[in-house]
Amino acid sequence: MNTVPESKTPERNRLEGFVLNAVFVSAPTFSGIVLMLRLLGSHQAIAEGSGAAVFFVVASFLQGLVAPSLWKRFPNFFRRSHEPLFYDSRLSFSEKFAQWHSQPAVSAQLAKTMIGLIVLAIGVVSFR
Repeated sequence: MNTVPESKTPERNRLEGFVLNAVFVSAPTFSGIVLMLRLLGSHQAIAEGSGAAVFFVVASFLQGLVAPSLWKRFPNFFRRSHEPLFYDSRLSFSEKFAQWHSQPAVSAQLAKTMIGLIVLAIGVVSFR
């Protein structure tokens, strides 16, 4: 049985792009920043308690909102903080992630990010 795919509204497509961009592009960057600030002892920037979580959520949210418009104006400068594939309206949510994740450069980037976050987390725990 052939089914016609349900058309996606522009708002839903932007929401999907925002969520994917915030989680897979912004979140690793800002979690690394939080860990570095903790490691360096910058208690003014990241308050004790929930300050780090608030910074992480707000910064990821703002980058997810701002990156698409800045990428359109300055594509070379913002090429690492925005993924245009996440905003392709022809793809479903899972297809966007699958196509992004299948790129060789993305796998290398994820591995580097993971190793960096592990090293920072060990540093934070060790020097606390």
